[in-house]
Formats: sequence, C-alpha cells, structure tokens
Amino acid sequence: MKQLEKATQIPAVSGFETMGKDGFFKLFEKFGLTPEIDSHGNIFAEKKAPLSQFHILIDAHIDEIGLIVTEVLDGGFLRFDTVGGIDKTNLLCQEVTVLSEDPIYGVIGAVPPHLAKKGDEKKDEVLLIDTGLKNAKDKIPVGTPVKLKSPFLKLKNDQLSAAVMDDRAGLVTGLMAAKKWKQNVSLTVVGSTREETGLQGLSLFLKDRTFDLAIILDVTHGYFEGLNPCRSYPVGEGFTLCYGGILDNRITRMMETALEKENIPHHTELEPSHPGTNAYGAVLRRVPAVMLSIPLKYMHTTRETLSEADMRSLADFLAGFDWEKALR
Repeated sequence: MKQLEKATQIPAVSGFETMGKDGFFKLFEKFGLTPEIDSHGNIFAEKKAPLSQFHILIDAHIDEIGLIVTEVLDGGFLRFDTVGGIDKTNLLCQEVTVLSEDPIYGVIGAVPPHLAKKGDEKKDEVLLIDTGLKNAKDKIPVGTPVKLKSPFLKLKNDQLSAAVMDDRAGLVTGLMAAKKWKQNVSLTVVGSTREETGLQGLSLFLKDRTFDLAIILDVTHGYFEGLNPCRSYPVGEGFTLCYGGILDNRITRMMETALEKENIPHHTELEPSHPGTNAYGAVLRRVPAVMLSIPLKYMHTTRETLSEADMRSLADFLAGFDWEKALR
C-alpha cells in the first residue's frame, strides 16, 4: 500500500486542499488517469467507455481534519482552533506540520503531571503548538492551516494505521477500481473537497455535471472493545454497504445479492436519514447515490486504523460488478 502511505502525507486541510494539488495529481497518474482540477479544488479524471449510454461517478473526499492558527505568541507558541470534528483531548503531545510558506514542524505540549492541577489538561488555553521559533510572528501568519502528523504503520493481519485514512483510503480504493475498470460504462473518479466542514465540495462539482449514479466511498466505524457492535463493524472482515432514506436502495439490494452469490465478506449498515457523507450532496444535485464504506478504528484521530484486505476487496467488487445491468 505504498500509494496509500503517500496519500496520507499529502497536506489538504479542509478549505486548503489546493496545497496538495501536485501530490494528488501524481497519485491519479500512478493509476493511469489524467487528472484535472476545478475552481473548487475538486480533482477528477474520466475513463470513457466507447458507445456507453451510462456514466458513473466514484467519489471520495480528499480533505482532512486539521487545525488553523488563531494567534501567534512570543517564544514560538501558537494558539489554534480545529478544522472539522476533532476531540481536543486527543491532541496532547501530537506532532504537527504548520503549513506556512516554508512548512514548520511543531508539537502540541502538555502540562507535566508534576505541575498539573486537576482538569488543567482539558483546558483549551493549555493546548499550544510549540515550534521552537523566536520569530514565529515573522514566519507564520494567522490563518495558516496545520496538518496533524503521524507515521504510517503496518500492524499485524494486514492492518494499516495513520492519520487521514479518512478518506484517503476511499480515494485510493476508487483509483484501484478505476485501474481495473473494463466495463462498458464510462467512469469519473473525483477526489472532492470540503467534506469535513459541510459536504460542499461534491455538490459544487455536480453543479454543471450529471451522472447516472454516484458511488460514495468513505469510512465507517470499525469495532473495538467498548463500542456498540450494532453501530461498528469488524476490521478485516469486509466492507459495508448502506441502506438509507436518501440512497438508491434498489441498486444497493442488487449489490448485496451479488456479494452473497459470490461469497464476498461484507456487512450492511443503515442510515435512515442524513448519512453524514457526500451522498447527501449528490442527491441534492439529483444524482442517485449508493454508499460503500471501509471499517476504520479510531476515526478522527492520528491513529486511524483499517484493513488493506477490505480496501482490495471493495476495489475488486467495484470493478467487477455489472453496473450496466444495474442502471438499465
């Protein structure tokens, strides 16, 4: 999963995705696609099928949760706020990259236990980025985005761990499917923006485009001890497909039938109303949507963990399913 590792290192904090343009272009090209970028930062590539009457979209968002500098203090310390859904208590002692003109490494400090008063470690004012700079005000403007940094780790049983698996894993899965795509159905893969801060990117991409179906690839909660097994799914035992109030349940049922017939491990999940993913933006633009997800442990932290086997299984299924028959 060398390409996944590279993908997780590309800087693309929500709202600042164009910082990662070169990295994403190289990623698309590695899978044999010629990428383009629109005015909203969405990166996409098309694979045309001759004489095809159908055109499918595979979407996975490229933006990531992160931080933004709100104040530059003396001694190289930075105050910050979060971009996207982050529990600040998970940020203590994390490494970061301040995405200034010349990127600067930093760490988020913590009060030593010897000096801490009860509850201090949870106060926002304790959380500062320490860059070590004496002239930070000259180098880091307020409004600079900050990427959460973490090494890419290979665990046992094909499990992989890093920040930004949500949703670079979905993007790489979609690109793997596109590389294997041999069906008589045209395909566009889009890495969409601004999902973590309001689901705007895909909706903007679809403003002047239409497709017969949007396949939304994202992550879902992977089970670990202490979670509700009804709302989380075992990592390494198959991807999930979703039934929901705004989704195309007819095609979802056809996918599930094919999965059962071929004995492909999978799980089903339910989202009766808003699924909290780009499926919402697709449906608002009158594009029917289905949603498939990769179980992921420790979502929205720097140690998001999933299974390579689940990604490969999902990519193979997407490339091999009879989409033309489903869309007739």
